[in-house]
Amino acid sequence: MKHLISKHGNELAKIAELNNVNLEFEASVAGGIPILRSIKEGLATNKISKVYGILNGTSNYILSEMENSNQSFSDVLKKAQKLGYAEPGNPKLDLNGFDALQKLEFYLH
Repeated sequence: MKHLISKHGNELAKIAELNNVNLEFEASVAGGIPILRSIKEGLATNKISKVYGILNGTSNYILSEMENSNQSFSDVLKKAQKLGYAEPGNPKLDLNGFDALQKLEFYLH
């Protein structure tokens, strides 16, 4: 869903508006954190140049665990996969930043 919203969000938003329906997508792009709607609607006149926060739970877990346990990246990644925090097969989207980018991309256009 993140990729769909990231790539086609503006077009989907226009279609939703033409049909007098809401395009609800926050759960797919930030775990349901209601800040996105606040930024887009409530702070629309403000110029926002930076966004700070945890945009990817997998990366946050891995970095925190590496710092706290002094374990290697590969060991912590295996643990994250075992615990279900990282994709078991290919965690690449989380680890290379694409997951976070897709969450923000809709708002960067």
